[in-house]
Amino acid sequence: MASSTHRFLQTRRTVIAVLLGTSLGAGYFLYGDLNRGAQKNNGVQIATVGKVRGKVRSKSQGSFVWNDLRPNAQIFLKDTVSTGDDGFASILMKEGSELELEPNSFVVIDRLENQKMSLLQGAMVLRGADGQGGKRISRGGDDAADVRELFVRLTEPASLSVLVAPTGAPRAIGFKWSGSSPAGGALKVQWAKNRSFTGDGVGTATQSAGANTATASLNPGIYYWRVVNMENTPVSETAQFTLFEAKPFQLNAPLGKALSWDETLRFQWTNPGLDVAASDNRKSNHVLEISREANFGSLVSQKAIDARSSDATVAGLSEGDYYWRIRSTLGDVNVASEPQYFNLERARLLLIDAAAPADEALLPAREPIRLSWKSNAETADARVEVRTADGAPFRSERATRNFVLLERMPPGNYQWRVASTKAKFRAETKWRTFSVLPSDAFALSFPLRAQQILVRGDIRPFEFRWDEDASATRYRVELATDRDFEKRVAVREFKSNRASSEDLLPGGSDQYYYWRVISLEGDRPRRMSRVSEFRYAVLFDLPAPALLAPLNEAKVNPGVDRRPPRFSWAPSKNAKKYVFSLFPARSESDVNSAPLVRATVNGTTFEAPELAEGRYAWNVKAIDKNERSGETSPMRMVNIVYGAVLRAPASRSAEVQ
Repeated sequence: MASSTHRFLQTRRTVIAVLLGTSLGAGYFLYGDLNRGAQKNNGVQIATVGKVRGKVRSKSQGSFVWNDLRPNAQIFLKDTVSTGDDGFASILMKEGSELELEPNSFVVIDRLENQKMSLLQGAMVLRGADGQGGKRISRGGDDAADVRELFVRLTEPASLSVLVAPTGAPRAIGFKWSGSSPAGGALKVQWAKNRSFTGDGVGTATQSAGANTATASLNPGIYYWRVVNMENTPVSETAQFTLFEAKPFQLNAPLGKALSWDETLRFQWTNPGLDVAASDNRKSNHVLEISREANFGSLVSQKAIDARSSDATVAGLSEGDYYWRIRSTLGDVNVASEPQYFNLERARLLLIDAAAPADEALLPAREPIRLSWKSNAETADARVEVRTADGAPFRSERATRNFVLLERMPPGNYQWRVASTKAKFRAETKWRTFSVLPSDAFALSFPLRAQQILVRGDIRPFEFRWDEDASATRYRVELATDRDFEKRVAVREFKSNRASSEDLLPGGSDQYYYWRVISLEGDRPRRMSRVSEFRYAVLFDLPAPALLAPLNEAKVNPGVDRRPPRFSWAPSKNAKKYVFSLFPARSESDVNSAPLVRATVNGTTFEAPELAEGRYAWNVKAIDKNERSGETSPMRMVNIVYGAVLRAPASRSAEVQ
C-alpha cells in the first residue's frame, strides 16, 4: 500500500513561514475578530472570489474585523481568508490559477510566483492556469505543510454545483474528470455523505471504458466525490455537490372567493427552496399561469416570477372563475404546483371622509367627543379606531351611523380613523389627530353666554375677558362661527387675560360667534375654557330714500318718451342696494296691497316693464350690507297714459291777420 502511494503520488514536504508568530495558536488569536473598525486594504487586487458555500470570512492586512465573503468579491494582497466547519471557497487569481479552500482552513493570500501563499491551518487545492491536475496543500500538526501532486481534476459535477432530481425519484449523475494516473490503470469514482468518506452512504462507480466518466443513480442529498485508483487511493481533490429534490410551490392565495379592490389581484405562495436551485442553474425559470380551464388548455395570463419572492400582482382579470398554478423548469426537470380554483369578484370601493373634529383639534375633557364622517355606502357600518399619540390602541367601536360619541376621554393626545367593516367593501380614512384638554381651569367673563352686543352707528371696541390661569404663560383665543370650531374667523395669542375686539372681530357684521380660550405653558396647551356663544352686530341708520322722478301725480306717456317709464331716487347713506315696489292704485288711500312689480337693484334707477294705462303707486326702501332693511319712502302716485300726440297747426298765410 505504501509503495503504491509512493508510485501514484509524488509526495514532498516543505515549510511555509508562519506570518503571525512562532506558534499557530498565537497567530490565530491575533487574527481573531475584536469587533473594531475595519482598516483599508493595501490597494493591490490580486484575486476575485468564485464560489462560496457555508461560513467563509476575510479581513484586510492589519485589520481585526472579519467580513463575510461573497461571490465576485475582490481579494487584495495579504488579505486573510478563513472557512468554517461547512465552509468552502474558490479564489480566482489574476494570472489564471485557482485556489480552493477546504473547511476549517486559514490562509494569507499572496502572489503565487513569490511562493508566499501562507497556509496557517486546514487544506487547499492549488491549480495552475492550464486547468490540469494541481497540488493539494495541507498543514499537519508539526506546523509543516504537506504538498501532494494531483494528477486528476474533477470537472462534473463541479464543486458546489446544484443538481435537480424529480420529485420522489433518484437521478442518474454523470461524473467526469480530466487527467489520469501516472502508473496507468483503471480509476473509479467514490462518493459519500461526508468529507472523510466513512460510515454509511459511501459508494463507488467504475470508470467507463475509453472515457474519464462514470455514472451512478443517487437520491437527493449533499455529496462529496473524488476519483480513486483500484486500491481506493485518492488521485484527485474532493468536490461537493447538492442533489436537490424539485418540489412544487405551495399556493396560498387566492383560494375560493377572491375580491379585487382595483384592477389587480395579488397571488401568494410558499417557496419550497427552489431559489437555491435557481441561483445555481441558469436554465431555471418559474411562471405563474392563470386559465379559465382546469386542464390549462389555454392561458389568460402568464407571468415570470422570481423564485426568491413570495407574491406577485396580476392586472387585467375580469370577474369569473379561474384556475392558477406555478410551473417551474429546473434544468431538464419540470415541476408544477397543484392547480387551485378561485372566483374573482370586483369589490366596491367606498368613499369615507372624516368630517369632525378637524385635524389637530383641541377638545374639552368634560364634554362627550363626537367623531363623525361622510360615506357613499348604502349602510354606514364601520369601525372607529382611536389610539394614543404613540400608536397604542385606546378604543375600537362598531358604528351603524356616521358618528360615535366618546364619553369620559382623559386628557391627552389621540389619533383616530374610520374603516369599513364589510368584506366586499374597502374604505379607510387617514389618521387624524386631536387633543383632549382639562376644561375646569377658568371661566369666560365677557361676552357671556347668549349675550347680544349690538352697536349702532360708529363701531366702539370692547374687551374679551376671562379668568386667569396662574400657570399659563400665554392664552390662545379662538373665534369661530360654528361650535366645532371648523369655521374659525380668528386665532390670536395674548399674554394677559384680556383681548380687544379689534384684534378678533371682523368689522360691520351681524353674526353669532363661538369663542373659547386655551391656556399655554410655553408651546404646550394646558387647559381649555368652556365654549361661549354671543351675537355681535353693527346696526347702521337707513333713512328712507328721497324719491326724485316722476313727480307725484305726474302723467307719463311712454309713446312720447319712446322708452319704458323710468323711476329714480336719491342715494341713501349706508345702503348697499334698494328694493323698488310698484302697486296698482285708484287713489293715495286706495292702493292694492299686492305689488305688481318688486325688484332689488344696486343703483338708484329702475325702468318698469310695459305698463297698462292706469294709475299706480310706488316706493323704495334701502338694504344695508348685513341685509337689514331700512325705512320705506312715502308712496308717490303716477299716471300712465297712451293718448295720441297732437301735431303743430299748419300756417295758412304768411301775413298776420
